Amino acid sequence: SGEYPGRAQSLRAGSYVAVPDAPALRLKGSFTLQAWVAASTLGKGVQAIVTKWVASERKGYALVIEEDGSLALWIGDENGRVVVAKTGVSLRAFIPADVFNQLNYPVGQMSSTQSWYFVAAAFDAANGKITLYQEPVASWPLDGTGVVVERPVEVGGAASHTARLLMAAMWERNDETEQTRSGHFNGKIANPVLFPRALSRAEIEALKQPGPRTGAVAAWDFSADIASRKVTDTSGHGLHGETVNMPARAMTGPNWAAHELRFTLARDEYGAIYFHDDDLDDARWEAAFSFAVPATLKSGVYAARIRAGDREDHIPFIVRPRTGAPTSRVAVLLPTFTYLAYGNLRSGIPELVSLYSRHSDGSGVMYASTLRPIVQFRPKFNERAEHYVRHLGADLYLIDWLEKKGWSYDVITDHDFDAEGESLLRPYRVVVTGSHPEYTSMRMLEGLRGYLGNGGRLMYLGGNGFYWVASRSPADGSVLEPRRNHGTELWSSAPGEYYHSTAGEMGGLWRFRGHPPQKYVGVGFAALGGGKGRPYRRQAASSDPRAQFIFAGIGTDELIGDFPSLVRHHGAASNEIDRFDLGLGSPPHALV
Repeated sequence: SGEYPGRAQSLRAGSYVAVPDAPALRLKGSFTLQAWVAASTLGKGVQAIVTKWVASERKGYALVIEEDGSLALWIGDENGRVVVAKTGVSLRAFIPADVFNQLNYPVGQMSSTQSWYFVAAAFDAANGKITLYQEPVASWPLDGTGVVVERPVEVGGAASHTARLLMAAMWERNDETEQTRSGHFNGKIANPVLFPRALSRAEIEALKQPGPRTGAVAAWDFSADIASRKVTDTSGHGLHGETVNMPARAMTGPNWAAHELRFTLARDEYGAIYFHDDDLDDARWEAAFSFAVPATLKSGVYAARIRAGDREDHIPFIVRPRTGAPTSRVAVLLPTFTYLAYGNLRSGIPELVSLYSRHSDGSGVMYASTLRPIVQFRPKFNERAEHYVRHLGADLYLIDWLEKKGWSYDVITDHDFDAEGESLLRPYRVVVTGSHPEYTSMRMLEGLRGYLGNGGRLMYLGGNGFYWVASRSPADGSVLEPRRNHGTELWSSAPGEYYHSTAGEMGGLWRFRGHPPQKYVGVGFAALGGGKGRPYRRQAASSDPRAQFIFAGIGTDELIGDFPSLVRHHGAASNEIDRFDLGLGSPPHALV
C-alpha cells in the first residue's frame, strides 16, 4: 500500500555497438574507415555504419548510408563546418531469405538475397580529398552499383570530442542532460577497421583478404566472443566495445562459403552482426517502487496491483520455495519460457515485439528479454479479439482450482528448472505443467528424463509442449533465444544461421535433434487450427483396469469436453493438438 510518483519513461529501441572514448579514436587528420555491409532498408533515412559523431554539435566523423542508398563520409570540424562526400550510387538492398519469397517485386527490381558490399572511406587531409569505395562482394553483370569515387573537400580534419564511437547508430545528442541516438542501421555489418592515415588503393584492395590489420587504430572482430555482449578489438590497443539492445550474432558474413552450418566450426565466416532499428532487450527504466518478499510468504503467483485514477494494472511475480526446501509434495511448473516467447505478441507498440514478430525489415525476431515491459504477461489479459485466455491467464485457472480444492502446492518456473535441473524436481511426488510448455532447454529435458527415470510423476496438462529448442544468454540469463526451422513458424532462420548465438546449439524443433516430446510425455504436437473445438471420445483402452481411476463415474459413450472451455470457448481439443506416435518414442505400454 502506498502512493508513488508516476512519470513517463521512454522505450529507446535500436541495437548498436558502443566503444568507450579513447584518444586514439579522436582522429584529427587523415584516416580510413572500412567495413562490409548488407543494408536491408535502403531509403529509410540516413543509416550509420561507424560513427564518432554528435549531430547536435556537428562534430566528428561518420561513415553512413545516405537517404538515397549510397555510401557517404561526413566530417565535422572544430568550427562546426560539415563536409559530406558520397558515391551517389545506391547499393542493392539486402533482403532476408525468409522475406524474399513473400515480397511482390516487379521484374527488374528484384534484389539479391546476399547483397554484401565492401565499403571504405579514405580521408587524405594533406591533399584535401576523400576516396569512397563501394564494391559488391558478388558482382553481377549490368550491376552498376560498384563504384570508386574521389571527392575534393575543404576541411582540415574532424573535431575532437569525448562521445563514444558507435556502430550501427550515431549520437543525436550526447551531454549530461540528454543522450539520444539516431541513424539506426538495419542489416548486417561485418568486422569494421579504423586506420589513422589515408590508405592507398592497393592497401584498400588488400583489406578484402583475411589477415592482421597492421597499423590499425582498431580492428573489431565480430566473430569473437559471440555468446557475450563484448565486441573484441584485435589491433592490440584494447578498444573493445559492447553490443546494446541485443543485435543478432552468429550470423553469416560476406565470406560464408556455405560448407559449414555451425558457426563454432567456421568462426571466421560468421563475422557479421545483424542490427535492427527496433531491437530492444533492456528498457533501462528506473524502479518506481520495490517489495521485499517476506520469508513466510507462501509459494504461489502474486501481483502488484497498481491504480491511477480509474485505470488498473497487475504486475505479476512468482514466489518459489527456497532452494532445497520444498513446502509441498506437489509442484506446478509454470512455462515462463513460453510466456516470454509470446510476450508482446500484437502489442501495438512498435518497440515491443515478440518471438512471433518480424523486425521492421521483415526478418524474424529471435531474442526475447525479461528486462522490458511484457504487456501480455498479465492475469486479466485476453488473447486477440476472441477474448480467450492463454499462457499465464489460462494457467491461473489451474492455480485457482488447486486453491479452491485445498491442495498444497509449490510454484516453480522454467527459469528455475533451467538453472537447477533435476535437483529442482527431485523432492516432489508429482510435477504438474501449465497449459502450453512449448519452449524447453536441454537442461530441462535432461531434468525431466532423470526425474521420470527415478520414479517421478509428471502431469502434462497442455498441448504443443516441449517443442522448440530454447536457450538463455550466459551473461545474465535475461534473454531467451530460439531459432526457427522445420516447424510451425511465422518466419524461418536463414541457411547457416540455425545455431544459437547464446549457447552454440542447433535451434529448431527438439524432434529433429532426437528429442521428440513423445519420448518424455507420450504425445507430441501434431496440428493446430481455429474454429469450434471438439470433445474426445473414449477408446477401447480406456476400459483397461489401469485406467479405471481416471474414468470412474464417466459413461463408456460419454463425450469428454463437450462443453465450454478456456481457449476456443468450447471443446477439449480446440487449438493445438498432440498425438501418440510409437515411431517418435511414445512408450509401448501407454494406453490411448
